[in-house]
Amino acid sequence: MQCLTIISIALSIDVLCPPGHTPVLGGCLPGECIFDGLECGGRGSCVSWYKDTYRCECDPGTVGGTIDCVPESCWSVGRQSSCPGGICTQTTAQSFECICPEGEIITDRCSSLECVDMHGRSCNGVGSCLGVGHEPPCHCPRFYTGRHCEECDSAAVKLHGECVPRACVVGDIGEADICGGHGFCILAGESYQCICDREYTFFPGKGCVASQCLQDGLLCSSHGTCSNGRCDCVWGWSGSLCEISTPECEEGWVIEGGCYPTSCIYGGRVCNGLGVCIEGECSCFSSATLVSSSPGRCEPNRCLRDGKVCPNGSCTYFSTTIGYECVCNPGFSLIEETCVPEICASGTASICSGVGTCDPEVGCLCPFPRTGLQCEFCGSEGVILSGVCQARACITALLETGPLICGGLGECQQDGCQCQSSALVAAPYTCYTPDCLSDARSICSGHGVCTNAGCLCEKGYIGATCETRPCPSNQLYVSGLCYSEACVFHGTVCGGFGDCVNDVCVCANDALLIAGQCAPGSCLDSQNLICQNGQCISDGSSWSCRCNPGFRMHLGACISEECFIQGHGVCYDEHGYCTQSALMEWECACYTQYTGTNCSVCASDAVLLADRCLPSKCVTKFFDGTELECGGVGHCVPSSLTPGDYVCACDPMAIHLNNTCIHSSCLGLNSLVCNGNGECKGTECECYEGYAGRLCDYHGEESCPEGTIFIDQDCVPITCVYDGTVCAGHGMCVEASCLCDPGFTLSNSGCHPSNCVSMDGRVCPNGSCVKKYEKYYCECPPDYSPVGRACYPSVCVTHDGTVCHGHRGRCEYVPHLQDFRCHCLDGYAGRTCAICAPTALPNGTECIPEVCISFHGDAVTGLSPIICGGVGTCQQGFDGQSACICDPQAVPTRNRQCADPECVEDGIACNNHGYCSNHVCYCDSGHYGTLCDREVIRCPLGFQFVELLSGCLPMQCVLDRTECGGHGKCVGESVHAFCLCDSGYLLHHAQKCIPPSCIVHGEVCPNGRCTGSLSDGCVCQRGYAKVKGGCIATSCISNVNLDSDSDSTITICGGHGTCQDDGTCLCDALHVGPTCLECGNHGILLGDECVAQDCVDMGILGHRSVCTGYGSCLFQNASYACDCFGPTIQSALGHCIASACFTENNTVCSGNGDCVAGHCVCRPNVLGSVCEFDMRFGTK
Repeated sequence: MQCLTIISIALSIDVLCPPGHTPVLGGCLPGECIFDGLECGGRGSCVSWYKDTYRCECDPGTVGGTIDCVPESCWSVGRQSSCPGGICTQTTAQSFECICPEGEIITDRCSSLECVDMHGRSCNGVGSCLGVGHEPPCHCPRFYTGRHCEECDSAAVKLHGECVPRACVVGDIGEADICGGHGFCILAGESYQCICDREYTFFPGKGCVASQCLQDGLLCSSHGTCSNGRCDCVWGWSGSLCEISTPECEEGWVIEGGCYPTSCIYGGRVCNGLGVCIEGECSCFSSATLVSSSPGRCEPNRCLRDGKVCPNGSCTYFSTTIGYECVCNPGFSLIEETCVPEICASGTASICSGVGTCDPEVGCLCPFPRTGLQCEFCGSEGVILSGVCQARACITALLETGPLICGGLGECQQDGCQCQSSALVAAPYTCYTPDCLSDARSICSGHGVCTNAGCLCEKGYIGATCETRPCPSNQLYVSGLCYSEACVFHGTVCGGFGDCVNDVCVCANDALLIAGQCAPGSCLDSQNLICQNGQCISDGSSWSCRCNPGFRMHLGACISEECFIQGHGVCYDEHGYCTQSALMEWECACYTQYTGTNCSVCASDAVLLADRCLPSKCVTKFFDGTELECGGVGHCVPSSLTPGDYVCACDPMAIHLNNTCIHSSCLGLNSLVCNGNGECKGTECECYEGYAGRLCDYHGEESCPEGTIFIDQDCVPITCVYDGTVCAGHGMCVEASCLCDPGFTLSNSGCHPSNCVSMDGRVCPNGSCVKKYEKYYCECPPDYSPVGRACYPSVCVTHDGTVCHGHRGRCEYVPHLQDFRCHCLDGYAGRTCAICAPTALPNGTECIPEVCISFHGDAVTGLSPIICGGVGTCQQGFDGQSACICDPQAVPTRNRQCADPECVEDGIACNNHGYCSNHVCYCDSGHYGTLCDREVIRCPLGFQFVELLSGCLPMQCVLDRTECGGHGKCVGESVHAFCLCDSGYLLHHAQKCIPPSCIVHGEVCPNGRCTGSLSDGCVCQRGYAKVKGGCIATSCISNVNLDSDSDSTITICGGHGTCQDDGTCLCDALHVGPTCLECGNHGILLGDECVAQDCVDMGILGHRSVCTGYGSCLFQNASYACDCFGPTIQSALGHCIASACFTENNTVCSGNGDCVAGHCVCRPNVLGSVCEFDMRFGTK
């Protein structure tokens, strides 16, 4: 058993953490959650993600997960990264923004203004920015062209917003698709071509079509079209390939792909296209039903309502995914798959709000006390309780389970309670039974209410008529005993998860003490209340909240349905919060700028703008009378400095100025808005009278020549101007081009230090160029590493300084992980594509994807794997787009492999019963021959076929389809035959000639095969690894390294169990899991060790230790317990507490700390050897 060592030095504690963990604030956290020395960078919590991995659960207002939690204001959705090309910087106590390198602005990344297109993206989101000194300013990838890479070149067409190779696009404009939608496009040599999916074949002009539609090089015999894997024939032709010419039909029959009786034709199709014609009658498919009103009419089941087809509507086909649905006639709406009059439709959810009945003439007929056109209101005589509209007068009592209506013994009517026949009427709105009478007039002795189950007594009273009070006034009766009222909750002691000790609940290990009672942590709602308006229930393995009737789970809490506004969520799109009034009614309490019953109306100091109520100080008014929120380039948010106040939060390309937002495109020289000659509305300047130009910088004839700009008292060509400076301040303009100073190089944003300019002309991509000790270099932000003169996410950088191991992948952002990851080529896997994927084939330093593997090899025969039939190369792509490119002398096969022509017949290699190598087929068992086209003959009982002999031998002489395993001769006949072995081989079980190294525990290579070699011994079958000569299931091995020659690198069942014959681990006590690496229900993982829960001390400050470090955990008397040693005292919970941690009144560390390594570790602001001095109050 391993232990965590805790060393005490003065008042500080150094924690020795397990592998992969880092000490943080006195505890240990997984390394993947530590950023800038803080848990999740100080903006989230570390949570277990999958098996032994962790990720950050970010605070509201931040994004991340498996990376640092980043403020949302720094997040680029277009580039899916944080401040691409810039640095996320905190500007105020609660706000962050992206700071770009000098001379750049933020769009979807930091970029030169010349590269920003009309949609606010840098180079259309696909290209790289070269800057003002280049024309065009964007460098476009293949297939893209134009100033901002917004157009496709001649070799491509635009499909779904992207430029794709024209050679692979099939179909007319608007209906085009890549390879007909059943293949993918690859670059083969200098041209692109389609590689079709399995069971599809490329056909010129049509792309990849179903193979069953082709024959003799013709598609549907040129008499039809291929759709959904079958041929749809033109008039006069039929057959699966439209190969049959349909003759003229007899009288009473019609042509519909063939001759059919008119009794089977409906709508011009056989059985309406939803059945088959059998002996003159339609037999409908399972998804359809024959409508009796018309012959041959099979209609979709989804369109039938009581035998009728879409009453008040029509049956319409949408797609293969959706199928058929009813489309209602004008004046009707589809509610619960039925077309009902719109006068009765409550939105699209229910008819008459689900409580009334629909009269097509007058509309909804509402039950008392419901009112409204759709019965949507609870009238003035009603009240919403537990989501149900009840008449106020009929409410007998408000119970924890909901309102009691008419004592539960009747129904509420407009004139009073309609009591059941067995009940009596005490008043117009109260029902009771004789069983509730304690005397002639008293109901439930005056201490309860009468229900259909008898008297429901108030706290402290019991008995059939609540006549007895068995406990003192401060105690309650529960399960035959009296308990302190402080420990009783909802009729249970301590909520059922603890015991009452000295009028206080002491909770079980898996429960928390909340507001005096005990409950599982999973039953706490978002306000740390125990299932408020719900119940804590168990499914047998865990506990969770289930909301009471009339409540819904919303953002972790049970919210009354009365606060849900149809189509607008809670309190009209969260314009308020749900609360309960003094009358026990649930209603919306509105936030500052909203008012009204549902918070749907603007308050007096708010302005209605774009269907939203905004504080007036967030609304920008322009000289032409228009109004925009925060200048049109920002949004209004609560102030982090002044409660109740609001401020403008600006978009990435805008700045905050005079309580509004100004877009960077409106900033002229010296950041003057529209050069002082206009107003910035949204992203453009609106100039005052007499001024013109994008920045209102032209006035009369006082302007520089076209193509120049006035800088430093001179007109400078714009090709030399970078963000308002000449050559970024480190060069001079010569013949409209920048000549940089010594030590500087022209980048896409001007002259910058040569050591900071990357190969593609950018300045420290993803980093910053800084000067230190008179030298410039690229400084990378946290979680980025330098590679060359650029910064890449550290998660993608390998130890040898390459990105994703060079050619093996590319570094991309993965949205659902909220992190960068190496996007590996097919065949590679791992964080940096350093290992082979599970289905890939290791081949030297490369990994071959499964689609390119013709033969996985045979360890028994020593045959090596074969890639692309050995006569092709594997062109690796991403996401399953790898393919075999065959050599000139080879031919492609139907299964997308390559093979020598000698092995192929009808597009199939070796008859699919073997593999081809060096122009020869090697057959599977059961077949042999040149093309594996011959089947092994059946031998008489007791004999087995031997291919090399083309005949049968006695079975006792056959091993691996050879005579005596190829190492002996068969002597004798029939049952008396035996093998005479070659020198060095053993006659195993008097039958086979086996090398001694293949005999393991008296058996021949269990879970493997014998190679027959005297030196090699056993080769294990797939799923097993060789350990000490035998084969052990890899499912039992926790750290298998098949590339190692040493058995010492293999651990079986994690060292905590034994491997059984069925390949599963039999784990030791406390351990569970496939390889015994996980803790069971009675264990807790401390470091790398699984320790019994009963021996783990859980300190109030979060410290965990085994027997508090002063004892050993022993298994005795069918349970685990601490065996204490040294100067200790065993606590009530069975833990070993050092005597130095006890106070005079026998409390541990005065209740203000944990006993760790023999002394007290106190809460913050608490001092003393036993934490007796609370510095917050200056008292002991």
